[in-house]
Amino acid sequence: MTRHFCLALLIVSSMGIPVQAQNDTDAWREYLLAMSTGRSAYRAQFDFSLSELASDTPSSLFYVADEIDPRDPREWRIPRHIAGKIRTAASAPLLQAIAKADTTSRKVVLILALSNTKDSSITSEVGAFLTDPNRRIRAAAAITLGDCGSRDAAVLLGQTLEDTSLSVRRIACDGLGRLLKRTSLADTATITILSNYLNEALKNEDAWTRWNAKQSLKYMEP
Repeated sequence: MTRHFCLALLIVSSMGIPVQAQNDTDAWREYLLAMSTGRSAYRAQFDFSLSELASDTPSSLFYVADEIDPRDPREWRIPRHIAGKIRTAASAPLLQAIAKADTTSRKVVLILALSNTKDSSITSEVGAFLTDPNRRIRAAAAITLGDCGSRDAAVLLGQTLEDTSLSVRRIACDGLGRLLKRTSLADTATITILSNYLNEALKNEDAWTRWNAKQSLKYMEP
């Protein structure tokens, strides 16, 4: 399809007029373009394109995972937008896409997208990335566990405070704080685990980690 025809397809479709694309891939390509371009004519189709990609998951999500440019901020956010739209329904497709991702950058983007699923049931799967030899992948896993991890994520993030990478240790401390913020004070077992790790982080040699731990512990205040 030509670019002009594709733009017409998006505009007419969003008006509720049924238009048949040549195939699903053609449609997904144009929805992806609409969500990633800076042109005003396409930006107006963002919500419509997101809804269409979300409704075609998992196939469309596999397509997006393969086609996005992980270096382009507009594009790497698209899997996160889809995950935020369909939540836990995106978990399995994203994990499958991560398993076959061809570059570290693509894996990082997809791991970060898992945070928008708010799916605590994938804690063990995400936690497995904390042992990856690449620190960028470990950092992405720590961020995601802070955003959607279950009680078990407290121990995983606490152990990551001993990571060989300073940046990963800092992110793990931040993740503990975000997990603490999401945890009910009535869940005393998890609160105890989190506070123990954060209090230990107060003794860390890194000033940023100490400051972050101090700020995070404020979530325990009534």
